[in-house]
Amino acid sequence: MHGIYVGFLWTATSIWLRFGEMGQLNQILTKNVYLHIMQVMKDFKTLDAIKAKRHLAVVLLVISTVFLFASCYNSNMSTFNGNRVGNDDYFAVDCTMMNCKEIHTISMEEGDDFQVVFEVVTGEMNVAIKAPSGAIAYKGDGISSSNFRVTAQETGEYEITLDAKKFKGAVSFIRVKR
Repeated sequence: MHGIYVGFLWTATSIWLRFGEMGQLNQILTKNVYLHIMQVMKDFKTLDAIKAKRHLAVVLLVISTVFLFASCYNSNMSTFNGNRVGNDDYFAVDCTMMNCKEIHTISMEEGDDFQVVFEVVTGEMNVAIKAPSGAIAYKGDGISSSNFRVTAQETGEYEITLDAKKFKGAVSFIRVKR
């Protein structure tokens, strides 16, 4: 819209210069009209710059908000406050907050047992014990406290996976040799 206004003023000034008298008064008026047109064009450029700056500010605000929420979401979804201990015969987690996945391996001989102990205060703990062949030796939801054994059906590395959601409590896996 502003382009139409500037174009009209420019055309009117050109016609005036061509067909008007070139006296002192017309030269002063022409100069004033020209300065006015230049000021209007500068004002429009300034308005465009202000609009562009506002647009940029809105875009940056949206991007920073997305990053803020993403960082909060990520930090809430991957937290661990507590202790984890593991070696070839033992794996234990004792925590006040666990929102993540933990993986540990223990070497077992066929016939050995895992002594598994869950002490759940709050939250949920999904547990899987995978045999060396890839078969699932145990899979369960540790949403209540329990104490049980899982027997190794083959020799090799058993992978223990804990997947916790707002879990508070303790879990341990102890190798009991046959």
